[in-house]
Amino acid sequence: MASRKVIYPDTTINYTILGPSYKILNKTHFAFGRQTVISGEPQDDVFAGGGRYLLQGDTLYTEIIEYHSNQAIVGMSIAFKCRVEGNLWYHTGDIGNTKLEEVWRKVY
Repeated sequence: MASRKVIYPDTTINYTILGPSYKILNKTHFAFGRQTVISGEPQDDVFAGGGRYLLQGDTLYTEIIEYHSNQAIVGMSIAFKCRVEGNLWYHTGDIGNTKLEEVWRKVY
């Protein structure tokens, strides 16, 4: 993950990516995981999930959450507008009244 912004109805948070954060995709499924790092030290805060995804054209990416460290979103489908520029993958989507904007960097 290169950057992450969460836009709530009353505030916006730009996250600084300090720890490892990866998203892996094959032809039908995705998985992601990240661990919080504070002052160079990994924390016990691990966030992970995955499931199936659908890609419509090259601008709509939908994640169907089959497992997640936050059980409240298991079973949800989250649609993201997406685009690829060079080795960066941008996606923006709504989870309830919260907007999520993420940028992922392709690594081989």
